[in-house]
Amino acid sequence: MVSLVMKLEINKIKINLIDLDNTLLPYDSFRKYVYLLPGNIFVSIMTLLWGFLRRLRIIDSFLFKKYVIINHRKAKNYRKLMRHYSISLIKDMRSSILKHIQNYSNGDHTINVLCSASPEDYIRLIAEELNWEFLATSLDSKTKEYIHMYGEIKIIHLMKKYPPEKFIYQYAISDSLSDAQLLTLFLESDGEEFILKVNK
Repeated sequence: MVSLVMKLEINKIKINLIDLDNTLLPYDSFRKYVYLLPGNIFVSIMTLLWGFLRRLRIIDSFLFKKYVIINHRKAKNYRKLMRHYSISLIKDMRSSILKHIQNYSNGDHTINVLCSASPEDYIRLIAEELNWEFLATSLDSKTKEYIHMYGEIKIIHLMKKYPPEKFIYQYAISDSLSDAQLLTLFLESDGEEFILKVNK
């Protein structure tokens, strides 16, 4: 007889966690986002200013990303711009990685989660198009709460949204060393070496 514990494990939904920048994409999407420079002179000047301060290391990546998001959101037609940008990113995705992820996907029994330090402004749109869920850097326009989805913060929000007692952490893939600890939570995982190998 199958024990109750085994039945509960069998019924758990499996989580696949997929990094975006330099993993699913062959480049850093946030770097491109920074220099989209929406059609607004003030927004463009401020973005260049924040970029200059970041190069001088006067501000760190945490604040730089926050200021860029705040600034870009002031641009006209921002939502339309994000829609077009998300479509262009999907077109650039590595088909080999997408195909590899399909090997771990099993319909309703699997949730693919796009996990990225890049802004949810376009990560959400990408996830919707792929029929995935997502974890991304967020900035609440009303409360001003800012969450930089990076390093240990990814682990905290993964376990909060998908508690291990209710989900099975099946597979994860990321090129980033900052995700090394995150990958150890999964039954199977791949890093930069694998990504480079399948994309030769």
